[in-house]
Amino acid sequence: MLVKRAFETDGIVKDCETVLEASKKYRCGQDHIAGFVLERIKRTGDTKQSIKRKSLLTDFQEWFKQEHGSRKMPKGEELYEYMNKKFGTPNSTKGWIGLEFVREEDEDDIIDNLN
Repeated sequence: MLVKRAFETDGIVKDCETVLEASKKYRCGQDHIAGFVLERIKRTGDTKQSIKRKSLLTDFQEWFKQEHGSRKMPKGEELYEYMNKKFGTPNSTKGWIGLEFVREEDEDDIIDNLN
């Protein structure tokens, strides 16, 4: 049956939203930095808002201890590299512009969206 389906669709499989969401959750569970960014950083587009390197690292360290306890924490440079790839190079004085940390009340919305 599976082989027949592969021939019918020429091996092209459409992505299923349920599978994509489960994959995203798994990936974030395995990649601590991606999980942190998904859960704690929000793009606003507002040039008056920004996240500085020091506050990013502090927030990440607190989040990591809370979520993962005594596991070995990734280095700050890994966090900065990920941020640079995802959001571009930070401004030397303001940090990453157009971003903000997710507030407590926003976290509930994110959890609702994942379910």
